[in-house]
Amino acid sequence: MSTKLPPLSARVTALERSQTILNARIEEIAEDVADSFEQQVPYQVRIEQKIDALTEEVAAIKATMATKEDVAASVVASEERMQGSIAALEKRVLNAFQQLLTVIDQRLPPQGK
Repeated sequence: MSTKLPPLSARVTALERSQTILNARIEEIAEDVADSFEQQVPYQVRIEQKIDALTEEVAAIKATMATKEDVAASVVASEERMQGSIAALEKRVLNAFQQLLTVIDQRLPPQGK
């Protein structure tokens, strides 16, 4: 088995060729990365604008959203109004029954004991 290497000039030429190919590939990759970054900037700006808009929407909703205490107070107020309405209705029904009983009593013949 021979371990004879190619001449030094051939090895240097091969290394130079390899280095040239590597340098060209590095340049291509650098251009691709630069292009990607150029595309990334407007995309990132759009994303940040959308996030800002959504944050503003959430803040607006939160500002107008009722709290548990607000809802509880509203329920209590509604219950109080209903109780007042029911009491007034009961009073009207009772008065109507009393008037009806008065009319019925007037029409009944007197009872003898």
